[in-house]
Amino acid sequence: MPPHGRPQLHVNRDRARRVLGGRRDGQHADAPGVAAADQLAALPLRHRPLQRDRPQREPSLPVPPRACRAAAHADAQRLADREDAPLPGGAAQAHVLSGDAATFLGHSTVLIESAGSRFLTDPVLRERLAHLRRHAPPVAREATRELDAILISHLHHDHLDKRSLRQLDPATPLVVPAGGGALARDAGFRDIREVRAGEELRFGGSTVVVVEADHDAGRGPRSRHRAEPVGYVVRGNRSIYFAGDTDHFAGMARIGEIGLDLGLIPVWGWGPKVGSGHLDPESAAEALTLLRPAIAVPIHWGTLFPLVMHRVRPDALHDPPRIFARCASRIAPGTRVEVIDPGERIELG
Repeated sequence: MPPHGRPQLHVNRDRARRVLGGRRDGQHADAPGVAAADQLAALPLRHRPLQRDRPQREPSLPVPPRACRAAAHADAQRLADREDAPLPGGAAQAHVLSGDAATFLGHSTVLIESAGSRFLTDPVLRERLAHLRRHAPPVAREATRELDAILISHLHHDHLDKRSLRQLDPATPLVVPAGGGALARDAGFRDIREVRAGEELRFGGSTVVVVEADHDAGRGPRSRHRAEPVGYVVRGNRSIYFAGDTDHFAGMARIGEIGLDLGLIPVWGWGPKVGSGHLDPESAAEALTLLRPAIAVPIHWGTLFPLVMHRVRPDALHDPPRIFARCASRIAPGTRVEVIDPGERIELG
């Protein structure tokens, strides 16, 4: 198969028992009413307000077609009572493993395996993060061992969590956006690589290409720390794009020129609404028209949520990736979308 031809795909759902602690049915042990099973009630999509306080970027994507919005809502409503409803892309295919894979561990945490190397992105490994509670099973230790590098996209607490980092081997190379070194040292790491978009790092048989992102550069309202957010393309036998947190921007077309086999695309956040600097299901589907990955897996959903809000807005926990898949099937039909739950694994052949 050519280096950037359409990869075959295998979705390994049995690994969820081994990669995640807790229950195999997708429910958190102490949250029996919150399940990772499909709940396809239509999710109201937000209207992005005018962002007067953000610097102007080069022109990006057009407003999504009205027909796409209507179709996504109609599909979600029609399938709400069908637990076995198929998603775009059909059944997983068998293949000969190349050794490249991605395991979604919840929120923006993904274990990327590339040409024999193991990378962990934006690790959030604990049950509580400030006012947010984890609504996915906890990550088992085996998913975080023998890492070749940890990749941090930006400084926000739900992406650079020092308490989670302290659970990892401090000798592991920690890659952070330039300006994040002090936070990395606070977490106890010794091998810190501060990077900017356009740089490349080599780990074993894989190259990590640092790419731009459109997101807030700060850490929080009372923090002095700042670093321009980045994304990463991990290139081994295949090219796997991790977007981190980003809005859509015209520079995504340059990332797409790399030739992406798999895109790990954020489609939501940690609450009932999505703020500026993020992708929602619509804009994430639009981004695929620039990135053009062969396969897209939605991430940054269904994991962190305010303590009691899941009882008020359970749709915001479960629906974003399914709406993304439906919209993408209409405006980016060249990309196959695979929706997987935390702990499930995509293997590229």
